[in-house]
Amino acid sequence: MPNSLVPGSPTEGIIFASAIRTETGGVASDGVYDSAELSNSNWRGVRLYINRTVATGTLTVSIQGKNPLTGTWVTLVGYTTATLTSAIHTHLTIYPGITAIGGSGTTSTDYPGILPTAWRVHAVVATNTTTWSIAGEYLL
Repeated sequence: MPNSLVPGSPTEGIIFASAIRTETGGVASDGVYDSAELSNSNWRGVRLYINRTVATGTLTVSIQGKNPLTGTWVTLVGYTTATLTSAIHTHLTIYPGITAIGGSGTTSTDYPGILPTAWRVHAVVATNTTTWSIAGEYLL
């Protein structure tokens, strides 16, 4: 059964706590970090707050939706930050009708889309270790 955004809080919370993560970490030792499956029952969008405190390596964050037929996770086109290369506090916002703003390594990304029912955060660390955290909030 999918979780709410964060257990105990239906609208906001920490998805990845701050930690040092490496390009050889993650489940398959390939620098890929996936959150638990998150459940969206009534929300139109989400804002992810990304806090990268150590500027070694790179970090790219995206939202994946779960194909209800196959159960396969799919990275949704446009639901991705630029590659982050510096220490930065930025965000990724997905919301219907929002003006699309393609982020850069130092700016936030906004994308006009609808948050899937089953979704997760997909983060990729490359080149070196980096320290980061991600929190989120649902948007009506």
